[in-house]
Parts: sequence; C-alpha cells; structure tokens
Amino acid sequence: MSALPRVRRPLRLRTQLLAVLALALVLADALVLALWWHAHGGVHPVAREQVQDRLLAVYRLAEIARPERIGVLLGAAQSPEAVFQVAAAPGVDAGPMTTDERAFAAGLHTRVGAAPAVRVRLGPLDDPLPGRRAGLPAWWPGQPAFGLRVALALPDGRWLNARLGPMAQPGDTRLIAASLLISALLAGGLVALALARLLRPWRRLADTMQRFGRGERPAPLPLHGPRELRELSASFNELQARLGRYVDERTRLLAAISHDLRAPLTALRLRVSLVDDPGPRAAMLRSLAELQELVDETLRFARDEHQADASEDLDLAALCAGLVDARRGTGQPLELAAPPGPLPWRGRPLALRRAIGNLLDNALRHGRRVRLVLHPPGAGGVRIDVDDDGPGIPPERLARVFEPYVRGDDGVADSFGLGLAIALSCVQLHGGTLSLSNRAEGGLRARIALPA
Repeated sequence: MSALPRVRRPLRLRTQLLAVLALALVLADALVLALWWHAHGGVHPVAREQVQDRLLAVYRLAEIARPERIGVLLGAAQSPEAVFQVAAAPGVDAGPMTTDERAFAAGLHTRVGAAPAVRVRLGPLDDPLPGRRAGLPAWWPGQPAFGLRVALALPDGRWLNARLGPMAQPGDTRLIAASLLISALLAGGLVALALARLLRPWRRLADTMQRFGRGERPAPLPLHGPRELRELSASFNELQARLGRYVDERTRLLAAISHDLRAPLTALRLRVSLVDDPGPRAAMLRSLAELQELVDETLRFARDEHQADASEDLDLAALCAGLVDARRGTGQPLELAAPPGPLPWRGRPLALRRAIGNLLDNALRHGRRVRLVLHPPGAGGVRIDVDDDGPGIPPERLARVFEPYVRGDDGVADSFGLGLAIALSCVQLHGGTLSLSNRAEGGLRARIALPA
C-alpha cells in the first residue's frame, strides 16, 4: 500500500513577505557591491585619498633623509597596516597594470609632481594558503588580506617599497555581514510592525467567516483598512445580512405553517373523540399523533440547522457522561468509554447534546447494547463513536440516510428519518463530520469527528 503524499503546509503571508524582503536586501547589497567595485576598484575612495597622501609624505621624507637615518625615519612612519622600505630593487614586478592600478599610479604622479616610475598592485597581499582556491574575489571568506603594494622610484635610483593593508573595501566580508544585519534588522522590524497592523483586520475577517460558517451570527465587520479589505468586508456583511433575513423568513414561515396545521389537527382530534366505535377512533388518533409528531419534528429540524446558542468552553467528557446517565436512568443499557479527567473543547453545547443524543437514541432503537466511546484528542481533533449491535444499514442506503425523511430500514416505526439529518446539521455547525459504517462484528458505528 503506497503512502499518502505529504501535504506541505503553506507559509503565512507575514513569513512570505519577510522572506521576499530578505532576498531583496541581499540582491540590493550584491548589486551595490558590484557597482562600487567596478567604479572604485575595490578601494573605498576615502581610503584611496588617505593612502596617496601617506605615500606622498613618506616619499618626500625618503628624498631628503640621509642614508644612515632613512631606516629610523621609515620605522617611525610605518604601522601594522603600512610597511615602508627603501631598497635597491622594486618590490613590485614590472607586469602590466589594470585600469584601477593605472588610475592609482596616475594619482601618485599628480601628487608627486615629477614623473618617477611607479608600479602598483591592487589585490591579495599574500599568496593563497594551501587548500584555498586562487582566483576567487578578495571578499570571499578565507582569502588573503586585500591591500596595495606600491614601488616608487627615488631620484637616487633606489626604490620606496610600500605594503598597505589590509584595507577596508566594499566587498569586505565583515562589512557585508554588518550591512546585511543592520539593513535586515531595521527593515525587518519596520515591515513586521506594518504587517501586524495590516494583517489584523484580515485575521478578524477570517475569524468572523469561521464563526459564520459554524452557524453563529457575529456582529458586522467594521469597514477599516485598505480599500480592497473594506470592499470585501462590506460584501461579507451584505451576504450575512441576506442569509440572516432568509433564515428568519423561513423560520417565520415554518412557524406560521405549524400554527395553521395545529388548529385543524386540534379540531380533528375533537371530532375523532366523538366517534363511538373504539376501533376506528384509536386508529385515527394514532394517525393524528403521528401527523402532530411529524410537524413538530420538522420544526425542530429547521430550527436546529441555525441554532442561536453561542459557542462556549465546555467539557466533552462531562457532556457525554450526562447524556449516557440520562438514558441509563430509564433502564436502557449503555456503556461509556472516555479518557480520565475533563476534555476541554469550545463549541455549542445544545447542538452537541442534540447530535450525540440523536445518535444514542437511534442506536438504542435498533440495538440491544450501545457503547459511546470518547477518544483522547489528537492532531486531527476529537472523535466520538456510538456503536450498537443492531442489524446495521444496507450499504446502498448508507449514502442517503442523512437526507430528511430517509430511513435506514423499511419499517415505519416511531421515527420519521430526521434524527440523523438533525445530528449531521449540528455536527457541521462545528466544522466537523459525521459518518456511518457497518462494523465487522455486527451493528452500526456512527463517528463524529470534531476539529481541534
């Protein structure tokens, strides 16, 4: 037997919007990084100006310093990020320079004023360590420090070699992480507050629709929020009002029909009482009683479809125990199996009592032993089973017994086929399901499944 496909739970709108925002921030930072790198060659413009000023100062110092003092003076001018050395050979190879390196060299030429030979290398200060890939961008994690290596020719033929770095750059990993973190915190916080304000009326709308679907009559929705939400709320209020008027008109119509039927039924009952022959009189009285019960049961069915009692916190275990005890008091054999302790749930107590009570009465009508089982709540909700040892229902009738006036057998006993229809209506008011099945050991099982 193949396993059922796993259904993915859809993400909430807030989660989706925050994910889109995070992706947009990453893409925006990557685009800014690429443009900045292309425009400035990986060196911040302010850092470039500072480096050129410092090189110019050290170059002037090396020009006028005596050879025996040059080491001391350069030692005083350098720092961990800037190392200077005067040597007979340049510390930078004579290979071709990139566009950014040529631009940096041109800036040095302009500042020095003369035209000394300048060699510039912009990139990793050291060779990649073993195991690290060469050719990756300088901002890639684990790459060597990024910086400048410069060689300036002095007038006496020697070279001023400089090693400057690591330097701050647009692609620095720490700068990227800090930028993304700050942007995400600020933008995410503002978006979360905005979403909480925007989604509040949508949650109110969803809650009101669920309550209306369970048969309650919630107050009309306030027309607040965006235009689309106001239009949807107004449409829902109009729909609720129309359905409410329809239900009220139908209830008034049924009440009027009941009133009109009861008057002639009473008159017929009086006339039948005047019949002298007891045989026909008893048969006519039974027919009138059945007709009166049919009228009353039809009215109860119509009213139970739209009960007005509100949802409240209740104990399902206590409710089931009360229904079983009430029927045990009349001498009817019932068993109850329920988990120990209370089973809290929120629902409409009158509708639940009517649904479970109708199932118990139906089981007692057709079976000798009846058992009510209240299962512990699980992920799918709460299950209530009513089992009997009666004849069951033919399979071809199982799909139709919930229809009004359709019975599970061919008898014409003390029921008009409305009990199951009323029970189904009461269960559906809670968003649950009611199903019937024939048990393998004999009898019928009625199962109520209520949502968690």
